[in-house]
Amino acid sequence: MKKITLSSMLFFAMIVANTNAYSQDQLLMDCEDGTTGTLTLNVFANGAGESNADVTIVDNPSVSGINTSAKVAQFLRRTGGGAASYTGAYSGGQVVDFTTNKYVHVKVLKTKVSPVKFKIEGGPSGNREIASTEPYATADVWQDMVFLITETGIYPTVVFFPDFEDPLTDSGDIMVYFDDIVINNIATPTTLGLNSNTTKSKIALYPSAVKNELNINAVSKISSLSIYNMQGKKVYVGKNLAAGTNQVNMSSYSKGMYVVKMVTENGEKISQKIVKN
Repeated sequence: MKKITLSSMLFFAMIVANTNAYSQDQLLMDCEDGTTGTLTLNVFANGAGESNADVTIVDNPSVSGINTSAKVAQFLRRTGGGAASYTGAYSGGQVVDFTTNKYVHVKVLKTKVSPVKFKIEGGPSGNREIASTEPYATADVWQDMVFLITETGIYPTVVFFPDFEDPLTDSGDIMVYFDDIVINNIATPTTLGLNSNTTKSKIALYPSAVKNELNINAVSKISSLSIYNMQGKKVYVGKNLAAGTNQVNMSSYSKGMYVVKMVTENGEKISQKIVKN
């Protein structure tokens, strides 16, 4: 397969053990064994310093909502040194059959709202690029991205674009997480377990742009609070925060974006983004 000029894509070519028509879920990757399973991911067009090590299996940075898996895939999305608008890796020499199952599901978590697309190549109908049936709409929340494949037959290359942004607007490298690649006949995204607005309204973080102290105001106890930088590294852990206002001193933290992840005393999980000035 030829690489597309000025594009960096995440290529998923998948082995299907039985090339006959099938109607049950086909789990192609879940990372729980510490690997990408049937997928061999090779990084390209990801800027200066790129290597296959840009894709790694890591602890789930947000065990919440639709994804309570322990392990997920992490992609270091570079933005400098000639990085293309679409970041990714490819896995070739394998096939997937869309004769019966028509929907591809991929769980995605990233720090910004941007389009996600899928592409099939080299099959009976040639190449086709497909937008997700619903947009990635909320940063820092696991979402089930669904792609309807109307074509039929075997395709030797399947392409996933986790950050289809052109022109690229990021000013620094970010992490994109993905997990549970499944092909089935379910048209609707999985939404079970997503945080409700009611829960979020009971916890307030301020200011949104922090210079010294981050204030956390909650109407009930917070069992745990963790802060992650944009490289996915946990930089703060707090336990058993009392109801009312609590503070975290961030004066020594580097400037940039951070993700605050909280678990309430009822087990509800909440994620919110803040900026350190």
